[in-house]
Amino acid sequence: MTVIINEWLPDPEGADAEGEFIELFNNGQAVEPLAGWSIKDKSGKQFNLTGKTIEAGEFLVLPYKETKITLNNKDEEVTLLREGQVVDKTVFSGPAVSGQSFSRGGEFFSFTEPTPGAANKVVEAGTGVVVGDEAIAAGTAMPMILTAVAVGLVFGAMAGYGYKLITNHEP
Repeated sequence: MTVIINEWLPDPEGADAEGEFIELFNNGQAVEPLAGWSIKDKSGKQFNLTGKTIEAGEFLVLPYKETKITLNNKDEEVTLLREGQVVDKTVFSGPAVSGQSFSRGGEFFSFTEPTPGAANKVVEAGTGVVVGDEAIAAGTAMPMILTAVAVGLVFGAMAGYGYKLITNHEP
């Protein structure tokens, strides 16, 4: 996968319409034109990315004011599609952590300080090692997640600070 879902903020401090966003990241080596790409939420509300591009190693922040996608504060998912096919999908169950974004940290997602347009600040699952410059406080209540990445369905298991992903291919 070249373009991935990197971070999204379902329950910002203050008015949701003022702070919600979905962020994509291009981890490839070349610019990626997003003609034929779209994002959608659990309700099926979709936003077409045609006309946008994302540079290699760069972030594309899509605020609510642009997408009009209202993210649920509980039991939500964001899907990235290319020509109607799922490229990336992230899901959490339970309530979102208010004021924190659902952020990718390597192979897992956790609720962390929002960093739109910049590298995520996350804790490596199960280690307490900070990836970035801030950690989630130990004991923070965080919901279980399910994440579908490309073709394989990936299951999330809470690991104290974040989530360790266990694919259906692992023992």
